[in-house]
Amino acid sequence: MKKGIFGEKVYHYHRLSSTMEEASVLAAKGEPEGTVVVAETQSKGRGRWGRSWLSPEGGLYFSLILKPKEKLIKPIPILSGLSLKRAVRKVTGIASRMKLPNDILINGKKVAGILLDKKGPFLLLGIGINTNIKEEQLAEFSATSLSHLTGKGINNKKLLRTFLQDFEESYVDNFKKKG
Repeated sequence: MKKGIFGEKVYHYHRLSSTMEEASVLAAKGEPEGTVVVAETQSKGRGRWGRSWLSPEGGLYFSLILKPKEKLIKPIPILSGLSLKRAVRKVTGIASRMKLPNDILINGKKVAGILLDKKGPFLLLGIGINTNIKEEQLAEFSATSLSHLTGKGINNKKLLRTFLQDFEESYVDNFKKKG
């Protein structure tokens, strides 16, 4: 598998109902593994068990189309969580911890969530990160944002690129080659 395919094709939207829904439609139309769907805001962002995911402007919301072998799907939440932790650290200098199976926490508050959906031969990986969201918008959810923690704005494109590079390297090295 050629390196550099994650994020080679990116669909960017100002507003979507859900990046996962759009990625599902694109996967069904034949978009390749590595295609990314990004939205600046989502009206129906969701988490596990159909819970809603607050998705105001300022956050980073994206879904990635994957096509792993069936037996290799189970470890992907951990792999993506570790890649997300490393990307946050590289971009912000802040260490985070992973609360299995799908949360990234800093100082005990949620800063990101991970969602997986199996759609036929594709696996959709959805990630929502509270990057540049005002703290008062997150207070009732016991969540925080990276900009609040760092005291400065977070470059969403840089964070996405950093995550995709790290995740692709781990995904190829640990999952695709072992098939």
